[in-house]
Amino acid sequence: MNNDNIVEYRLLATITYKNKKFKVLSNKKYQKYFLRVLEDGKLMYPTLEEFKELYKIYCAQEILYSISDEKDENNVNTKRKYKIIPKVIFKKTLISLTYAMLILGSCKMIKELKSEETQETLLEHNGVNVEKLPEDMLEIKNYYNEDYNKQEIFSHNLDEFRNYVEVKNPTYDDLRKAVEENKNIDGEYKKWMYEGINQLEKHCEDLDLVVLYHNLTKMKIIEKSPSEIKEKIGTDVNGYYIPKNSNVIINEETIDKKRTFYHEVFGHGITETIINNDDNIIEQSMRSDIVSLEKKEDDNKYYMQISSLCSGLEEAKADIITKIITGEYQNSCAYSRELKNLRVFMELTNTSLEELIKNGTTELINKMAKNSITSPISYIEVVDMWASVNMPTEFITLTDNLTEFFIDYTENEIKKGENLQDIINDIDNIMDNSQYIEISSEKFAYTDELTQVEEQIIGEIEDKYMEKDENEIERD
Repeated sequence: MNNDNIVEYRLLATITYKNKKFKVLSNKKYQKYFLRVLEDGKLMYPTLEEFKELYKIYCAQEILYSISDEKDENNVNTKRKYKIIPKVIFKKTLISLTYAMLILGSCKMIKELKSEETQETLLEHNGVNVEKLPEDMLEIKNYYNEDYNKQEIFSHNLDEFRNYVEVKNPTYDDLRKAVEENKNIDGEYKKWMYEGINQLEKHCEDLDLVVLYHNLTKMKIIEKSPSEIKEKIGTDVNGYYIPKNSNVIINEETIDKKRTFYHEVFGHGITETIINNDDNIIEQSMRSDIVSLEKKEDDNKYYMQISSLCSGLEEAKADIITKIITGEYQNSCAYSRELKNLRVFMELTNTSLEELIKNGTTELINKMAKNSITSPISYIEVVDMWASVNMPTEFITLTDNLTEFFIDYTENEIKKGENLQDIINDIDNIMDNSQYIEISSEKFAYTDELTQVEEQIIGEIEDKYMEKDENEIERD
């Protein structure tokens, strides 16, 4: 066995798929892998067909491109670790994970160059521009898409997006005018749009509306049956939003059609869209798009993989917007766990809703790293898993994710020389404030469930550190 090929993975969830159990794993590059769990608890490599189907569910937004050679070694440091050489069973033969993805046809050749000193330089020479994030992750900014013969630009904040639209600073009156002039919207949907705009203006006068305005000028609301929705996206949902054309699909049988409407139209429509013009494809999203390199074992090529992160936080943000419009108690929302995690992340980093919408999750990740969180994306990735899975699953719980999060925070704060009781007081304040959000001096309550979670978190921190001489922890 070549130890150089061993990869360390973190457990995200255990799922049941087609009456079989699988562990969903993620490595330091946030690439997904799956292991079959046998009845006796032993683990087995997935078959190519199993990998293909699970890959489609969990990695649908990931794309691979051939790129020249460059070495990159990373390790994961968490409690839930698996050290394995990732393989896939193909015709009774074990093949490498990268080769399996090649067989699935998810790779595309681009110009190949000699090795460079850094990943950034290597990618730049292949027409890919990136920006460095914490944990040495690289966020993609743009690259040349040969399928469309266009430059594909990834916009992760609204100031960037403003460069590609004519109406750069729309007002709430501009939103109303866009709805009035949009002939695709009528009846109760037009009425609900006006109501949503009025409520947002009442409570969030400082929201950046540039993406929402762009979407409302062309949006269509389309009702479909549950069977039509399931045939299209593989699962039965109340509704969904399509960024490439700004359309909203509503399940005609959903019980709470109005709430679904607000979640999709305003919750997602305020940050998510795609513009396909003559020269460029602009993808605007609150999410982050991460680039990583993977080497194929039997040649000197590396492959670039683009992974979209923060889908769980995007759903949570959409539910916050929905809450503001409807005034509903948030325990009724579809993404309750995701929302609670997002509120904790926002409170730790002192990030307002207006800032989150304008600057996206990239800035949130950077601020988490500056606020004593060693591995921000690892906690976000658990939230993504909650939002993306629609099958029997054994999840990492809300309490487990936040406990690891705050132990990480505590460890780093102690290294800085902070007093343990002061740290616990900070955590107490963060958790208390995360139960509501204050907008325009008005508090919107979300949940009291975090009170019980807080008790367990602080209890574990006290057990871990109270009996331990703080001098034993190496300080920076």
